[in-house]
Amino acid sequence: MPDPEHQQPTHSEGSHHRKVTILNFEPSWSERLRCLSDEAEVIRLEDVPGCRRASEPQTLDLLRERLCRRTTGSVVFLGSGDYHHITRLLLERIDTPFSLLLFDNHPELLPPPFFGQLLGCGSWLSSAVDDLPHLMQVALVGTAFESLMEVEPARLARILYLPVDPIDHHLAACPRDAQKALTVLGAIRPQGIDKAIGDLLDRLPPGAIYISVDKDVLAADQVTTTWSQGQMTTAELVAAVTLLVSRRPLAGMDICGDLSCGPLDLLDPAQREAIDRHMEVNRALLEAVRVR
Repeated sequence: MPDPEHQQPTHSEGSHHRKVTILNFEPSWSERLRCLSDEAEVIRLEDVPGCRRASEPQTLDLLRERLCRRTTGSVVFLGSGDYHHITRLLLERIDTPFSLLLFDNHPELLPPPFFGQLLGCGSWLSSAVDDLPHLMQVALVGTAFESLMEVEPARLARILYLPVDPIDHHLAACPRDAQKALTVLGAIRPQGIDKAIGDLLDRLPPGAIYISVDKDVLAADQVTTTWSQGQMTTAELVAAVTLLVSRRPLAGMDICGDLSCGPLDLLDPAQREAIDRHMEVNRALLEAVRVR
């Protein structure tokens, strides 16, 4: 039977039959995520050392072996943003052309650390852009403009950038080589999410999309994360994902940016409230792609 991640699904196949996979790096958090889907599959990874923030080649090989067990094309919960580099391993399994839509306050386009010997949560997208032959286009949505100025112009030239708010005054002040390299689309505000996402889709090549969400793209009054945060609202994020999956086949999706928590954290009312807000966003994103 064909692997659903390795073919172009219809819109209904890309949504109604999609499952949830939880990568169990932190058992206390993955246990809470189980309530999101009665059929969620959990892949145990808590015994794999060296997974947080950056991983060595030996660790990555072990993770690849474990990840082969997951249901292909599922919505994958990575947990904390410290594990966002695992997205690179999910993308490499797609063997048909696709575009990546990354919702993240950080561009993840820094040079790989230690001369490329580590895959890190700040550089995994550089590795994907450089090495994955089926990755046709990358779009960054909601990323902080200031962080893009840390990216080499050669890599900026390979992405589309959709900001939340207009950045004309920022762009005018940035170096000329960065101005020439960066393709900036019309901001989500004030034109509205429908127009902004429609214009973005028109700039993508035909075919499937993969959506990767780090919830640090959201403003701090929406959820609290352990990384610097962006300006999007939950409503804007969910509306964007809903529009994307209604217009293109979905090759896969992952979500990170959750809070790391232990049993004692649940005794703190403020921490419980923060965790509950994350769960509300997670549920809304799953509803947007109609996970059953």
